[in-house]
Amino acid sequence: AIRLTQKGIDANPNAWRLYHHLGYIYWRQGDYHSAGEIYGRGAQVPGAPAWMEAMKAKMIADGGSRSTAREIYARMYEQSTDEQVREMARKHLLRLDSLDQRDGLQKLFAAYKTRTGKCPDSWRELEPIFRAVRIPVDQSGAPLDPSGAPYVLQAGKCEVEVDSQKSEVPVK
Repeated sequence: AIRLTQKGIDANPNAWRLYHHLGYIYWRQGDYHSAGEIYGRGAQVPGAPAWMEAMKAKMIADGGSRSTAREIYARMYEQSTDEQVREMARKHLLRLDSLDQRDGLQKLFAAYKTRTGKCPDSWRELEPIFRAVRIPVDQSGAPLDPSGAPYVLQAGKCEVEVDSQKSEVPVK
């Protein structure tokens, strides 16, 4: 993929989107330094959007963070005319939002366990907390993931999962 995209850049040096694609490939490989360099080169292309330069800095500062991933997928979603790319980016954004939500739920579980000495056995036990912090829930009291499907509580374990049957959020 790197060689093919680099050939595209060599043949079309003014196509900033190719730099974005190559930066994305390096980012997915965990090579944040190379990704930053590529985004920086792409930022110099006439007509390149200002966010390309911001992506260079973001890669160098925190390339492996969720916020960087969110920025990349948001840009892909906004810029792409290919519906498959837009759908892939949308699903990744759902996953990132779900990971943030689940981190928040884990914190609620920890506070609940500290207060009661046990993990919740049902969502109803946490319903007053959800109501207080305005977390949307379904009729059973389960909080909803970014796609609107209820999360699955692992009763007594202080763990939450995406419902792979009902949710649009990718598990991986």
